[in-house]
Amino acid sequence: MAGSHCPRFPREAKSGIKLCCAYNQLMSGLFRNLKGKNKTWSERFSEVKDRLRNFYLDLNDRLGGTLGILRLALNNFNLMHGAEASASLAYYGLFSIFPLLLAVVSIGSIFLDGELVKVEVLALINEWIPISADTVNTQITYVLNMRGPVTIVALISLLWSGSNVFDKIIVNVNRAFLKGSRPGFLKRRGMALLIILVMILLFSASLFFSTVVDIFPSAENALFGKLLSSTAAWVDLLQLVPFILKFLLFLAVYGWIPQISDILFLARLIGSVVTAVLWELSSRLLGWAISSGFTNYEIIYGSLASIIALMFWLYLSGYILFFGAHLVYAIDTHLKRKRSNVEKVESDAGGAEA
Repeated sequence: MAGSHCPRFPREAKSGIKLCCAYNQLMSGLFRNLKGKNKTWSERFSEVKDRLRNFYLDLNDRLGGTLGILRLALNNFNLMHGAEASASLAYYGLFSIFPLLLAVVSIGSIFLDGELVKVEVLALINEWIPISADTVNTQITYVLNMRGPVTIVALISLLWSGSNVFDKIIVNVNRAFLKGSRPGFLKRRGMALLIILVMILLFSASLFFSTVVDIFPSAENALFGKLLSSTAAWVDLLQLVPFILKFLLFLAVYGWIPQISDILFLARLIGSVVTAVLWELSSRLLGWAISSGFTNYEIIYGSLASIIALMFWLYLSGYILFFGAHLVYAIDTHLKRKRSNVEKVESDAGGAEA
């Protein structure tokens, strides 16, 4: 190797040449040592990488492929810019939620007492949105006071503005299903308006249900000597109703919005349950953080604190909603791959017996 030994020079050679040869020998040895250490580090890194990979594969097998499902869902979520989609949903949601609520209250106040409609809307908001409803209350009260000027054109405008957020939901949920088709602009708007119509019908049904619940105790329908509404089972059922409604909401979203028909129902079911649990936990955690003062937006944003909290909740909800769509696709892919492997093994076993 060059630099491993020094050539012979006459005695009258300068001492600098000797120093140069010594330097070459020193650097050559140093490079040999670094090369050996670099090779050792690379081997150690590959060994650690293989161990981690084997540990991941073994744990994934023990968990029934759960880690693989989460990995695929997260990868697709990042590839489809799920975080940016959630931010856009928060933006459009801020400009859509008030027109949508105003349209619901305006339509409901035509048939029912405006104060009753306002109370029920605020109760619904407090149930679903873990922030203060003061801002929404002010806007709704103003609309009820100005109910006279509201016309058909104004209602159509409110409904169209309120449909923006559902349009973004339809777009980004369909992006999660890579093999599905993408609905056009008119179809998306029609689907969004249909969702609003269903929401109004559900709100009317909730008003009817609330009225029945209020009247039911006075009917004195006893069960085992007690009023049914005072039994522990009835109380537990009422506590489960919000979670069940959220689960059914996500099941409807992941079942109707995706423009693909071969998604397994089990995948939709599991994804809806997981998404409903995540949304319930995040809403409770955000509500606790705001009510306990752990997260105080007023220090930074002042009077805009409620709007910022609403936008953060919309962003968090969009994040969970879109991740749930990717989770449904990942579960469907896993179940179909597992079914295909089982059929292949059975086919090979049948061919061997033949």
